[in-house]
Amino acid sequence: FFSDLYMESTEALLPPQRRHNGVLKIFGATAVAAIMLALTASTWAPMISTFAQPSTSMEAPNIIAKSYRALRSWGAHSRTQNPQGAPTHASADNMIVGGAATQVVKEAAFQAPPASSLGPLDNVIYFGSQWSWLAGTMAILFVIMAPLSFQGEASGSSNMGYSKFARTEEKTVPSQLGMFFIYFPASLMWTLITLLVPGTPSLWYRLCGALISGHHIKRCLEVLFVHRYSGQIEVGPAVAISCVYATQAALLAYVARSTLLPGGVPMQFDPFTPAGLTGLTMFAVGMLGNLYHHWLLRDLRKPGDTEYKVPTGGLFGLVCMPHYFFELVMWYGFALVYHHFLPFAIAINMTGYLAGRATATVRWYENKGLKTPEGWKCIVPFVY
Repeated sequence: FFSDLYMESTEALLPPQRRHNGVLKIFGATAVAAIMLALTASTWAPMISTFAQPSTSMEAPNIIAKSYRALRSWGAHSRTQNPQGAPTHASADNMIVGGAATQVVKEAAFQAPPASSLGPLDNVIYFGSQWSWLAGTMAILFVIMAPLSFQGEASGSSNMGYSKFARTEEKTVPSQLGMFFIYFPASLMWTLITLLVPGTPSLWYRLCGALISGHHIKRCLEVLFVHRYSGQIEVGPAVAISCVYATQAALLAYVARSTLLPGGVPMQFDPFTPAGLTGLTMFAVGMLGNLYHHWLLRDLRKPGDTEYKVPTGGLFGLVCMPHYFFELVMWYGFALVYHHFLPFAIAINMTGYLAGRATATVRWYENKGLKTPEGWKCIVPFVY
């Protein structure tokens, strides 16, 4: 419906071959700028303290105030268990959300968990004694889906319908519009969770939010100003991928806000441990490597050119999809910073999907009779 409405509303404003580019870039750039401002305000500015502790003398913005009052009203009628098992009345700062067994607590400034309560593995990845059934269920689902995604993409039986694998007989929209829609909702999620769940964000929470939101904002900007599109994207796969990315971002934000460490301490870790610094380095390398190879793909195709070519430069001489490889480096780096099993499960899921997609792309080049470098791997240099 929205794609049809968009096409009809812009058809009279722009020439047919350019009818979506101008409007989408203006809307997209404005929306991304608004998200960046909202993310900054919600995670870094003092306004979040006002939201967490409203007073009669300073009223929060209307929508935030309503959300907070709704949470307090709901929490006042909820019940939960304290660590000793005695039932206590819940409040907006200590309640069961949606029936999940995860408690939402007001976060203080960074406070490391008691060293005696964590095992050696917890210094790298935390599994936790109090973790949401939702996060655990979704993590298991992500891991199970990894080999299924790989098989579906690698075999060609269920390729997602975009780029080289779009089927024109299906309902489609311009690729740029569809790709922007894939990433835009996910870029909103961390800000929304920050505003809706009371508490004062720790440095670790702010850093994780900046990383994951920065990734999705970067992809939105690349869609608008870096990539050159010539084809169509199927509506169904675009909606499905968008929902998956948005769900991942919302889960990461929710778990970061609500999971308790032993002793009732909100989940927050020192991001400057060896594991955290390694993760930050991997994230930066992944983001920059991904952007660099996206730029090489842009230069491969001149404006108006619709012909596919074998890409060159960078790591394209070694692997078919080096931008996928660097995206995986970024995801595993983020998982080290986040310090929880959930992003590792998401990274495993992305590995299956992107490796399968890279395998199908190599086969596509070969079927087209295009000359590829000798010993060309799919996604990981010298390995696969």
